[in-house]
Amino acid sequence: MLSKIRFLVLIEIFLVFLYIAVLSTRNYDRVIQVSVILGISLGYYTYSPRKFFKGLHLKGFGIFMPLLAIIAANFLNYIRLNGVTITVISLAFYMPYLLGFVLVKLNLNKGIKNAILFGVLLVFLSAITRKLNHGTSASFTILLSILGSFILSRNSNDRLLRDQLVFVNVYLLIILILSSYPEVFQFAFLIIFVFLSAITVFHINRSTINTKSKLIRISLFAVLFMIVGWFGQENYETWFNAKLDNESIQEKVDYTFLTTENVRISSIDSADRKIIVLFWSEACASCKEEFPYFSELATKYENDSSKIFLAAYLSLKEDDTAYFNQITAQPFNFYWGRAANSEILMKQLKMKGVPHQTIIDEQNYAIYNGRVSNRPWIWVNRPSGFF
Repeated sequence: MLSKIRFLVLIEIFLVFLYIAVLSTRNYDRVIQVSVILGISLGYYTYSPRKFFKGLHLKGFGIFMPLLAIIAANFLNYIRLNGVTITVISLAFYMPYLLGFVLVKLNLNKGIKNAILFGVLLVFLSAITRKLNHGTSASFTILLSILGSFILSRNSNDRLLRDQLVFVNVYLLIILILSSYPEVFQFAFLIIFVFLSAITVFHINRSTINTKSKLIRISLFAVLFMIVGWFGQENYETWFNAKLDNESIQEKVDYTFLTTENVRISSIDSADRKIIVLFWSEACASCKEEFPYFSELATKYENDSSKIFLAAYLSLKEDDTAYFNQITAQPFNFYWGRAANSEILMKQLKMKGVPHQTIIDEQNYAIYNGRVSNRPWIWVNRPSGFF
């Protein structure tokens, strides 16, 4: 019993430090997501009649854990201890904690309870990956749905299909409410693969093959669905955002760029040359991810003197030279430069944000102006299609 207590204390200490680490990010989305996961997990496990640490001090830990983490985070200056912070974090934790308690007390089939629990947990786990990109998020969501379906399908055969359907519907209902995916079609695409994942696992587990063969088949389907889901989400997102952000400019573009080699590139002397410009700024963390792909594109046309590839920095304040020098020290196969009169150019190109790519032809007209994919594994909105 003593070893169980020590093990439990170690887990509790880990959870407290994990929660403090999440609070240190100062990211309310992430704090709320982790709060929900911890809340419903602790609420369900604490009051479940069958648990590994039966009769121990889980109730007290579940009630006071977020308060301890908030106080510690405030002491370490990770958060400001005020009414708004306490209210938001408390609701994000204690409401799911109450849901976990209610879920245990409800007179429902155990398979349905598990379906609801896994549905809620997997939604929030997949939501965390949205900080990466939609393709990675979709792949991770599909993987989690397969794992959840596999665990749920361990129920007896007469309840198996019902549990799977409850799992899928609860999952999709919650992700529909929380979804940040652009447009309906992209979300529908993910729904289809989550549903196929659950049905696939259901049929494999009902087959008469041995356990090893079942695991191999499920793993193969997981890899296949994750790859197809990744490509589908990334390509659709790229196409949708490019369509949404593509701003048509009727008048000629008046531009002047000064490269780090003191070469002046302007609309006055642009005859017989296309200018492919990737705009970036200090405020854009994701811009740095585009540079290697933009360099690969420039390398393909390095022997074509009719095309100039330039990563143009938008100078929005005077004290940004240090950051500019740090980034432009990287050796890429394109020109580094600054945009003169950045704010005027941004208004002329109707920029909604960066990274922003503009392709200007020999007559100084923008033949493309908005988001475009430089990444070699994305199949839509490739820059070469506008050259």
